[in-house]
Amino acid sequence: MRAASFKMSRAALLGSGPDKISPPMQADGTPSFGVSRGHIESALAGAVPVFEWVHCDSTGQSLPCEVRFVRLPSSNGRLLRASIIDITERKRADAIASGERRVFEKIAANAPLNSTLEAICALIERAMPESCCAINLLIPTRHALSFGVAPNLPREFVQAMDYAPIGIRFGSCSAAVYVSRLVTVADIETDALWEYRREAARQAGFRAAWSAPIVASDGQMVGTFAVYRKADRHSAVPRSRTHGAHGADCRHRHRNVARPRMPCATASSKFRGLFESVMEGVYQTTRDGPHPGRQSRLS
Repeated sequence: MRAASFKMSRAALLGSGPDKISPPMQADGTPSFGVSRGHIESALAGAVPVFEWVHCDSTGQSLPCEVRFVRLPSSNGRLLRASIIDITERKRADAIASGERRVFEKIAANAPLNSTLEAICALIERAMPESCCAINLLIPTRHALSFGVAPNLPREFVQAMDYAPIGIRFGSCSAAVYVSRLVTVADIETDALWEYRREAARQAGFRAAWSAPIVASDGQMVGTFAVYRKADRHSAVPRSRTHGAHGADCRHRHRNVARPRMPCATASSKFRGLFESVMEGVYQTTRDGPHPGRQSRLS
């Protein structure tokens, strides 16, 4: 892993010990240090242990990693090489796959509509950290949108946006229905699409949003799928290629509503290939900490 992954300079990372880039506790609830896990002994005995380990950057943000120990030939002592790779995307892909299974299970079990929609929102929020997801239903008689589910949106924002009229200046969802296509807004503070609901977004702290219309199998518009982000105008906003139509349907008022689909992340085999062939950094340490007399390389 590069020094930038730990939000440190190269010199700062090389001067840090493993305790500086690991949280106090690991994902399984055990302490990061003081517990014998046998990985070092196994590697010194000639094995090549591969295990997951949670590291952290200089701000304390967790970094799920895969670590591999390999014994190096040496006439002067017992040396190990530790290779580390960030598996954040792999973990995210696993979470998405698990969420998709839960959605399909609810659909197959004919679960209540709200329960299924909430499972979809949870799936998307897992795939897009620091985002809030909502699914709105179109009320044709009122020519307006009503929130179907919005599990993590602020209550005040939901109240301000509920029953928003279909139009070009009432937010991303109303605009998506009006133009019948995906709408992305990189900066709510300045975009004309939010002219009449800008204050609601400002109060909730949302700076970016996108919305896609949900169309039934018979071609009728039935609602919208929206994602809101508390990010500045320079943060990435998903583009039209980010999501396609999902093959799962559920019944709502005797209509089949197409589900948005989250694309699967890169297969774990790719990460393992990189793990085998790419060495982006070398960090030397002893049981007493970093070795000041040894030259280390870190790209």
